[in-house]
Amino acid sequence: MEQLGQSASIHCLNKTEDVGSYLAAASAFVQPSLSESMPNTLLEAVRAGLPSIGTHVGAIPDILLGQKSPCGLIVPPGDIPALADAMRRMAGEPELRASLATAALKEGDAYRPEKRVALVESIYTQLLYKKRLL
Repeated sequence: MEQLGQSASIHCLNKTEDVGSYLAAASAFVQPSLSESMPNTLLEAVRAGLPSIGTHVGAIPDILLGQKSPCGLIVPPGDIPALADAMRRMAGEPELRASLATAALKEGDAYRPEKRVALVESIYTQLLYKKRLL
């Protein structure tokens, strides 16, 4: 982190049960995955209204580019200089963070667990009716 000149403001955490308080204290979130499907940690960050940075893998672009407006920045997987640039940009542009945070709060509602469960149940119900199993 010292290479980014941000050692005092970036914290890498081990496993914790108290995710909410850390998300509430954060000003941004980074998901630098090389491989991913549906990243729950990113969904939690977006639901918490955090502007985020993620790599272009799995569902990360779908989440961060949003249905209505972007709530984060996308970088290529494994591209450390691009990730560092995005982190510098996020740290140095409060207006960008604010607009992405506003979008994250709007987008995050769609990823609430109860909404995702209802969506999956709806899909299964439609498929079962279509196959005449119900």
